[in-house]
Amino acid sequence: MRLTYPLAAAAAVALVVPAAAPADHQSTPCAKHPAKATKAQAKAGRVTRAACIRQWKRNHMAWPPKPAEWEIKRRVGTYNWNKAARVANCETGGTRGAHPTRGNLGWYPNGKYQGPLGMWRGTAAYGKARSYANPTTWQEWVAVAVSAHPITGGWGGWGCRGA
Repeated sequence: MRLTYPLAAAAAVALVVPAAAPADHQSTPCAKHPAKATKAQAKAGRVTRAACIRQWKRNHMAWPPKPAEWEIKRRVGTYNWNKAARVANCETGGTRGAHPTRGNLGWYPNGKYQGPLGMWRGTAAYGKARSYANPTTWQEWVAVAVSAHPITGGWGGWGCRGA
């Protein structure tokens, strides 16, 4: 019975005190990249330490400025990315200037419904306040839609939610 208390105390300490992470993994994520790339490395697409650090910082932003498609797709997930394409095609796909799978980017920019996903202006305002204030690209509109999910219950706020 005397051994129970010290073992329980040791187990409690192990649960409370986190184990030390490898120093090279978290403290310096880009340490393995060269400070400067040689001509051969640059031609081969080798990333320098400074470029790695810039991308690392960008990856840790909630919504980076002027995002690439892969950056938003990674943040919202494949399900939401593909669902957004189906909803956009259902909501605005039949309008003039619509992309075959991404709706119409210029659909009623100041009307009751906005953007390629046909978002009600209140929903769009909520999403814009949390992600991109003036979305101009497909990936920014997807971020706005996903940012509005707390008030729409996911995709339940769209007429084409079953798409």
